[in-house]
Amino acid sequence: NDAYIQTGFSGTELALGPDSVYTAMAWINWDGSGGNVDHMIFGQEDGPGNAAMLHHGIRDDSVTNVHYGGWGNDLNDAGTVAIGEWTHVAWQFDGADKVVYVNGVETARGAGGTMSGHALPVIIGGHGRDADDPAGQSFNGAIDEVKVFDEVLTAAEIEDSMVPLGFNDPDQDGLSTEDETTIYFTDPNNPDSDEDGLNDRIEIQNGLDPNSATGVNGPDGDLDADGLSNEDEITVHFTRPDSDDSDEDGLTDREEVITYLTNPNEEDSDGDGLTDEAEVKEHKSDPNKTDTDGDGQNDKFEIENLTDPNDPESKSNVATITLIDGLLGGDLTDPEDDGTEGETIFANGDVGQTAGTNFNWVSITANAEEYFGNFGGSEGSFDMFDNLTGGGQNKLCCGGAPVFATVEFENPVSLTHFTLTSSNDTPARDPLDFQIQGSNDGITFEIIYERIDGPSIWGATRNQTARIDLPSASNPYKFIRYDVTRTGGPNHALAEIEYFGEAGSLAPLEVIAFSYDKETKQVSLTWNSRNNQTYSVFTSTDLFDFETDINDSIESQGETTTFTFTNLSPEIEKLFFRVVENE
Repeated sequence: NDAYIQTGFSGTELALGPDSVYTAMAWINWDGSGGNVDHMIFGQEDGPGNAAMLHHGIRDDSVTNVHYGGWGNDLNDAGTVAIGEWTHVAWQFDGADKVVYVNGVETARGAGGTMSGHALPVIIGGHGRDADDPAGQSFNGAIDEVKVFDEVLTAAEIEDSMVPLGFNDPDQDGLSTEDETTIYFTDPNNPDSDEDGLNDRIEIQNGLDPNSATGVNGPDGDLDADGLSNEDEITVHFTRPDSDDSDEDGLTDREEVITYLTNPNEEDSDGDGLTDEAEVKEHKSDPNKTDTDGDGQNDKFEIENLTDPNDPESKSNVATITLIDGLLGGDLTDPEDDGTEGETIFANGDVGQTAGTNFNWVSITANAEEYFGNFGGSEGSFDMFDNLTGGGQNKLCCGGAPVFATVEFENPVSLTHFTLTSSNDTPARDPLDFQIQGSNDGITFEIIYERIDGPSIWGATRNQTARIDLPSASNPYKFIRYDVTRTGGPNHALAEIEYFGEAGSLAPLEVIAFSYDKETKQVSLTWNSRNNQTYSVFTSTDLFDFETDINDSIESQGETTTFTFTNLSPEIEKLFFRVVENE
């Protein structure tokens, strides 16, 4: 505890840099002590460039505590290491993805490279981001069978590598001679004691008798009576032959692989938040599609908001949140993606404050840290619009709520959707209560989108982009503001904001079409309108007294609204009509 071993090799020498593929692994037994901090297996000593140093281990800040670390490009919540139990963990970079295996099973995968390749010494059992490696930062427990490979091992090869060095296993079936002769009574010199084509260890792991090649224990048998043979379950579908529902989602393994073509090892094959059983038996939605009817709203979202996931015309009037891979780009603040960070130019008379070049704003302001990083300070408010994610100057951090940042456009914009990307910092800094607001004078703001009393949009996932689609386009506004009133702790951090929609002038409220049918006595009025508003229509005989209302709750139909009604006073030769937007 509170100590580490120096390997005598650098990260470059051990092929743990960004241009190398590798697989690093160890058996670990964590004693649970050390507090809510890092407990690293593979790390590096402190030194220049440590902001992107190797740190693979566990972080005691969630149940799924395995951590794959290169600062600014981490993979959090990557697996579970139980306290007081020997657990095998492998960390791998395959040239494209960061991958974690726990006890030989892949538990997490994320796109992106690893460390920045500096040559700091690699250590086992700690990390030196803090120069003195203080107590609690080292791995508290036991570490054994440390192995580093300069290649990408397959899952099978990782499983084979889990076998301890010096392990007595002459038939190489993964079972020791001692276990074969004293526990399982199998032949220690034959990897398939019953000659049924299945490895002894595989049979034991899957609840089969390694000494019986016939009946329900044979390769053609069906121990769990789910309609799939033991051999097919193990070698084709990778399901458990001793459980008719390997993922416990309510559908049998056979139903999943034959009838519904779903993943028998994943209770929610399409990842929409509904179990496969709930989709096929209760909601009649497609368990292999997150959005069965293709209306842009997730199936679970539709169920929770009482709309039909099978009907594209049945949509909720609340926003849809979708986690996506990376920024969309080309947003309203920088449609050409050519914005360049630069100095803040303060307001001067009628000219508003701005910053950088080639951005599509007239002005940009914030309640604090009004700069791009490295142009007036570090991790500034304007870094939320720099088209970059990750750590350092690619995010805003770390003042506390309230936090707001406002961009002004030359012409009003009508938002249809926007993205927010979590920082690389702790989830406690994520915005929890916040609004996206609009204004046409920069003083009075209206709510476009609001989120309150909920958890973080991203959970514990870092550098994750969330796309929020509004149920309908917002009213046009010249000013758009991000306004945070609560985070999960004393600080706030956010990597990026992207706004999307249509730019154009705000049409004034005026009647643009009128018709009257003398035979049917039908009057029709059409006027410019705004989304999510209601209107009243009044009538007068003298153009001054509009006290008579025909309807005081006409819902907007979008950019224009048409209202048709019967003239109940056809004997009056002259009538005037007035349309009013309700407050």
